[in-house]
This record gives sequence, C-alpha cells and structure tokens, in this order.
Amino acid sequence: MRYESKKALIADICAEHDAFCDLLREIPEDRYKDRGFLGDEWTICDLVAHLAEWQRMFLRWYGEGLKGMRPRMPAPDYKWNELPKLNRLIRQKHSNRGPAEVRAYFDEGYREILRLVEALSEKSLLRPEHFEWTGNYP
Repeated sequence: MRYESKKALIADICAEHDAFCDLLREIPEDRYKDRGFLGDEWTICDLVAHLAEWQRMFLRWYGEGLKGMRPRMPAPDYKWNELPKLNRLIRQKHSNRGPAEVRAYFDEGYREILRLVEALSEKSLLRPEHFEWTGNYP
C-alpha cells in the first residue's frame, strides 16, 4: 500500500495495532495456549509471538540497511520460498513463552517500530528507493 503522507502511515499503523489488540482482549488469557487457533497446532500465543518475531526481523533489516549491508531477508539462511520452514522455527523458538511474556514482546516491537517511523522523514518513508535495500519499494 502506498501512503500519501507520514501522518496517514502512522495513523494506519496505530489503527491496525489497536484493532488487533482489541481482538486479543476479547480472548480470555487462559485460552491463549489452546491449540487449533490457526490450523491444528497454532495457539494465540504462537500467533502473537510470530508477529513479534517478524517485527524484530524488520528492525534487523532496517539496522543492516543503515550499515550499508544488504539485509538477509527474510532471515539468515532462509529464502522467501522457505517461509513455512521459517515460521515453524519461529513457533518453536517461542513455544515455551506465556501470554504475558509474548504480549510484552509484541508491544515492545510495536513501540520500537512506531518510534522509528515517527523519527524518519516523510521523504525517507514514502519515496521508493530512498533506502537502497528496499529496492523499488518505499
């Protein structure tokens, strides 16, 4: 999605985050480890941890790009066509975390990304190729 302004981008980031958190609040925390939320095995905790891990991957991409590196996307030793394998690894990595820990990890990533977006100029956020590592994308 292309945004016309930094303000619109931030508003969308906040609105989507808030809507997701509203949905999470509707689910009793004692159900966060129930299997079968996504497919047969995934739990709410798995989903939240998965999103939080992707936040961290984005922050790593950004950090590597700032250093003039070509970010290893989506993750070191993984190609885009290996996402199911990467997603299984992410799920396994966080499988022992409880609801409060996973939620704190997710909220921390959100705040870090929001701070980053707020600190960047509108031009750097919205102009394709501003960052070499993003290619033709803003």
